[in-house]
Amino acid sequence: MRLSTRLQLATIAVIVVTLGIAGVATYLTVRAATFADVDQSLREVALPLREREGAELRAPMPGVTPFVQVRSADGAVIRSVSARLTDGQQVAPDLPVLISPPGVSESADGPAAFLTATGDETTFRVKASVNSAGEQLIIALPIDAELANLRQLALIEVTVAAVALLVASVLGFVLVRVGLRPMTRLTAQTRALGPAGSSARVDVVQPRTEVGELGTAINAMLDETSAAMAQRTAAEAGLRRFVADASHELRTPIAAVSAYAELFELGANQRPDDLQRAMTGIVRETGRMRGLAADLLALARLDDPQGVAQQRVDLAAIASDAVDAASAVDPARPIELREADPAVVQGDATSLRQLLDNL
Repeated sequence: MRLSTRLQLATIAVIVVTLGIAGVATYLTVRAATFADVDQSLREVALPLREREGAELRAPMPGVTPFVQVRSADGAVIRSVSARLTDGQQVAPDLPVLISPPGVSESADGPAAFLTATGDETTFRVKASVNSAGEQLIIALPIDAELANLRQLALIEVTVAAVALLVASVLGFVLVRVGLRPMTRLTAQTRALGPAGSSARVDVVQPRTEVGELGTAINAMLDETSAAMAQRTAAEAGLRRFVADASHELRTPIAAVSAYAELFELGANQRPDDLQRAMTGIVRETGRMRGLAADLLALARLDDPQGVAQQRVDLAAIASDAVDAASAVDPARPIELREADPAVVQGDATSLRQLLDNL
């Protein structure tokens, strides 16, 4: 699922939960206030416990008279007067046989039990109280109008919530698209980048934002990739150069070994001095070939060749070995080494010998 879709769904979910909580809280608050008003109206109904038959009773609601019932201590109905609606219809609630008020009440504001009952297709709010003699006074008022108002409130809340959710969804869609526009632009630029190692980079307009930080990270990754590609290219170029030079470098020690072997076949094994010379030369040139092979293996792995070990080297000894190998390779070639004092320098004996062999 795309990030924009997840953000929109999350926004809608938050709005739905918020509107639901607000709507339920509002409905419950209004319902509680409505019932409190009705309960207060029931308390305001002044009715003696033994009102004479036929007395006119009026409720605080215009055109409506309350339902009144007086019960004895043993629960027998002493008197019962039906409620009268505005259209003149008389209705009465279906009351339970036993109603237990919380305490004795001698006034309208005393302890009383409140409940909701229905009867004659009408809903009533009922107040029950008892006096010190045990007689129970029950007063009920129709609350169909109040319940209709609550239902209308619920319908209005649902309608408003639906419209608000629709508007918020559209606005959320637009805002999410606008907010993710830099991310979309960054995605397009990333896809348009050239092959690995190119100098193209993404634009970072606002580096302190999340998208800017992502663009900076992408550019840093591209820089590292370019550097790695350049290093790899340089290593491959070095490998090609070494392979091209290896044949030239190996020719001299191979020729020297071959010459020493021929010298051995020509009877050097019968002459101790020539035998020693041939064996020493073969060992020396074999060591040179081993070093060249090690360098070739290092470059074949795209690694840098091993660092040159700097040590004290006697140039006179290296020159003597080079002249000896050259004489063995080509005896007809006049090469003379003049005796000289030892010349000790700091360097690599193998590289210096390669230099002399290439002269």
